[in-house]
Amino acid sequence: MSELLALAAPRSTRLIGRRCGPLQAFIAGLACCASFAVLAQVDPTPGSFDAAFATSGRNANIALGSNDDIATAMALQSDGKIVIVGRCANATADDFCAIRLLSTGAPDASFKGPNAAGTGPNTANTTGRFLFRITASGNNQANAIAIQPDGRILVGGTCGFITQFACIARLNSDGSFDPSFDGPDSAGTGVGTGGGRFTFHPFSPAVASFPSSRLNALALQPDGKILVAGECNDFSVTGTNGARFCVARLNSVGAFDASFIGPSGVAGGRFAFAVVAATTTGENVRSIALQSDGRIVLAGSSGGTYAVARLQSNGQFDSSFASGNGRLAYSGAFGVGFASKVFVQPDGRLLLVGYSNNNGDVRNRNLITRLNADGSPDQTINVLGLTPGSMQTQAGNGYAMTRAAALQPDGKIIIGVDRYEQLLSGLYSGLERLHASGDADTTFDGPPGSTPGDGWFISALGPDVVSGAGEYYVEGVVDIALQPDGKIVTAGTCNVNPTAPYKYKFCVARRHGGPFSARRCTLDVDGDGAFTATSDALILARVGVGLTDTGVTGNITFPAGATRTTWPAIRDHLVAQCGMSLAP
Repeated sequence: MSELLALAAPRSTRLIGRRCGPLQAFIAGLACCASFAVLAQVDPTPGSFDAAFATSGRNANIALGSNDDIATAMALQSDGKIVIVGRCANATADDFCAIRLLSTGAPDASFKGPNAAGTGPNTANTTGRFLFRITASGNNQANAIAIQPDGRILVGGTCGFITQFACIARLNSDGSFDPSFDGPDSAGTGVGTGGGRFTFHPFSPAVASFPSSRLNALALQPDGKILVAGECNDFSVTGTNGARFCVARLNSVGAFDASFIGPSGVAGGRFAFAVVAATTTGENVRSIALQSDGRIVLAGSSGGTYAVARLQSNGQFDSSFASGNGRLAYSGAFGVGFASKVFVQPDGRLLLVGYSNNNGDVRNRNLITRLNADGSPDQTINVLGLTPGSMQTQAGNGYAMTRAAALQPDGKIIIGVDRYEQLLSGLYSGLERLHASGDADTTFDGPPGSTPGDGWFISALGPDVVSGAGEYYVEGVVDIALQPDGKIVTAGTCNVNPTAPYKYKFCVARRHGGPFSARRCTLDVDGDGAFTATSDALILARVGVGLTDTGVTGNITFPAGATRTTWPAIRDHLVAQCGMSLAP
């Protein structure tokens, strides 16, 4: 088949025809010698519901407790099952709650939950959902979830009424408590007796007689250690709210990891610190991201501005970040700002997604900030007149608040939006997708009836409760996960009553992502639609012997149609689409 025949196929479906020869062992390992074409196919509209999931793409109004059920986090298992956690009301207080869905969207009956004694699964439960407590007093709220490679499930959150503690549980794959997860002892230097769940203060030592800790995020390290982060009140700070960033690292049995020494060098597995020492309005961590070199990125807010810190693997500040400080508060040219999610891009840049308002403007807007690896603003994303490195997406008629986001392998950014429209009656959920440049992805059109070509749309997580008006007082999208095939799973909370008293339930939906969302490796490295010896083959040979930067791109005359002509663009393609591990 000639290259011209290969180029005749649509870009979303064709495979590049190529001649094979003994170029390099490296290149031979990437692809076998084959030349073939595929028939064109019509891909579903990106953003549209996946009809194969649940009922026309949505599993709405899932009841778990006796009253309000508020979803807070979601994770995908390697077998395609979906686990959603949150806080659910019982007769007296809130409990942790969880549901697991099959890849079809139906509840997984094998997800039993713990029995009343906490010593095994509740074999009588066939609903795939359950409530469970960490503390006997109740008021337990799950905020974060992570799934271990062995299938065990970590669920972290906050427990307690006035005095609050960080709390965490580890569940077996059937939902029962994992008895090997015992947590720290009272001294914080050994193993406790938690039996699968426990509370603790990440701040050590507890300050004054009224400490309070909240766990907002958790992450699994490749070595199996568990990072948890959130906020801890430090009442030695002047002001009514002295909350600070706090973080702890647990080993596989839940005890504090003594090698996690923190900035002081003696913290013994847990510590708190101020991003901005002078602030008295509070700081908190909302998201954790792990770099491939073991460094840890924490993101949230400080005094109403974006806040980021980067730690070395032992917990000490990374002196290569933020001009040697290891942490920064980044306000740009906007007013109040809050980072909900942080991602590490393949090239080492940091992407932060959250919400803010302009100075003098009470309307919240989605905010995207990108920092270079050293913490300086990335000058390539700069719109709407903000400080270079930040952009806001327009709020339309009302208010937009982002709590959920995902970074696709191709660099596109998906944002889940809680959007209050002044011309409509309530709070609506929505999605938007941006290119890596910050420009709207105009192919992301959503379900029928959405405005075409603008990259975002309003769409109810659950069914409309008032004809033509959408959902009233929707809690909104709280988490987004990407399947390996590029489909987009969103979880959140939707209201089931059109008038007071309102009642909230879990909702989940799956949407098509488009053909470019899934990983598609091609030897067409420069992106011109063909494989050539003077460009693509030369690039791969140079990468194969360990060259980077201009050592890869130097003295190459790129074809006129090439879309990847710089080392960062080429590296992103090879890392994100071909699964390679390359130095910056």
